[in-house]
Amino acid sequence: MSAGAPELHAAALKRRLRELPPAAASPLWMAYFALGALVLLSPLLPLERGFAESPGFLRVLSAFAFFILGSLSRRVSRLQSQAAEIADLVDGLARERYGANYYAVRAAVSALIADLPSIADATARGHVVKALQDLTGEAHGDDPAAWSAWWLEAKASFEVSARPVAGKTR
Repeated sequence: MSAGAPELHAAALKRRLRELPPAAASPLWMAYFALGALVLLSPLLPLERGFAESPGFLRVLSAFAFFILGSLSRRVSRLQSQAAEIADLVDGLARERYGANYYAVRAAVSALIADLPSIADATARGHVVKALQDLTGEAHGDDPAAWSAWWLEAKASFEVSARPVAGKTR
């Protein structure tokens, strides 16, 4: 991914974060630590069978396995919350640098250029070309190949705020 397109990083990061379970609902690490302590201290508990009867080495080994699972689970929940903060910072940076409607304009330009070849009606095609010209400040007529070629080259460095709209500068 290009360094000039932070919205790609922010959008991908946000998409992945939405797929993860929420970090606040992850007290699983405490359960792992509690299980580890229970296994480690099991000879002291009044149990008839189970870990109290197992050799000490296996009991200690399994307790440490639970401790390791607990620490890994805790670290994952911390990383999830830090990743959410980073995604918000990247999003804020992109909005500050490129404008509040940056993501919407880029998505609209991509969609319009992708749909341009399939529009047969001349009036509708003219409206799409006019919208593309207003959003980008470019003039490539109704040639889908020219728009696609321009977008492939300009996509990484496209800045919404620097583009003129209907003869005015934003």
